[in-house]
Amino acid sequence: MSIPALTMPFPRRGASPAMDTVLEDMWAWLDRFGLPGTQAMHDQLTRTSPQLTTALYYPNADAAHLRLPARYMAWGFIVDDLLDDTNLAHDAQAAAAFIDELVGVAWGTCRPSRPAGHAFADVMADLCRDRTPGWRTALAEGNAAWLATYRVEAEDRDRQMSFGDYLPHRRSSVGETIFFHLHEYVAGIELPAQVRELPAMAQARDRGSEWIGLYNDLYSAGKEAVVDYPFNAVHLLRRLHGCSAQAAAGMVAAVLDGLMDQFEAACACAAAQVRAITDDRRVLADIEAVLDGYRCLLRGNFDYHPSTDRYSDVDAYAADGPTNGGAPWSATALTPGTTNNRTRHETKP
Repeated sequence: MSIPALTMPFPRRGASPAMDTVLEDMWAWLDRFGLPGTQAMHDQLTRTSPQLTTALYYPNADAAHLRLPARYMAWGFIVDDLLDDTNLAHDAQAAAAFIDELVGVAWGTCRPSRPAGHAFADVMADLCRDRTPGWRTALAEGNAAWLATYRVEAEDRDRQMSFGDYLPHRRSSVGETIFFHLHEYVAGIELPAQVRELPAMAQARDRGSEWIGLYNDLYSAGKEAVVDYPFNAVHLLRRLHGCSAQAAAGMVAAVLDGLMDQFEAACACAAAQVRAITDDRRVLADIEAVLDGYRCLLRGNFDYHPSTDRYSDVDAYAADGPTNGGAPWSATALTPGTTNNRTRHETKP
């Protein structure tokens, strides 16, 4: 299956020059919490290059503002691999216990016991330091909605979703809402909650998340076939229509172009909606910066996928553990009180 041609109206921004600076910090932070947990997961995270994703998402961020998003990005990829690609995905009870802990950490209602939970608590505390309760709620809601999708998938692994059901599921399961919000953090601003939740702002994040989710599905189709992961638009449409993977990819591409149009329309409406509730010049300037950040997120995602071994080196991924029931992947990161048993990552030769 080849990737169809897609519409991308936003210019290439490149990566933040702080990417290499935050890379060493990212690995040191993961080491502190015993993550990723095994050598197989370490190798997959290396292929994933979360520091590249972050630097493309926030091309104007300096090292001070890129450090925490890079930590969160790495943590998110680890959790996603644990809940999608390992034996945990076939154990609804174990998955629920893990998800409940993380959701509790997101809302501040429970103390973590697992390495992934401790790391999550640490990065969320830093991202919320000196921010308003509205900001904390936005991050908690985004994380809780993302994590809830893993429960749906673990409880009904064989569920055959319609495309109409899948699209809103994918909106949340791709977990991008937080990264939209983090454009406020990297710009050193915080929008008033009533501005952040205006209909056009929420629609821009929703359509943008759906676009990123389906775009990821195109590149993940090969990787997810290895572990028989069914929640992918290409595989779903192939089953529904009895067609080839290439034909299904073409359908996904057509949906993607429509979502991009809807995203642009929402962004165009947002400034007028803001002016309807405030004439504060600082807020009006901030909203333009945030909307530009939203566009950077889509462009950065567009550039990231063809630039990483996470999606292209499927053979290495398959050889590292998922096809052996996933046990090498999930042994330590999920167990309360465990420590790292993998080879320490070296960021220098």
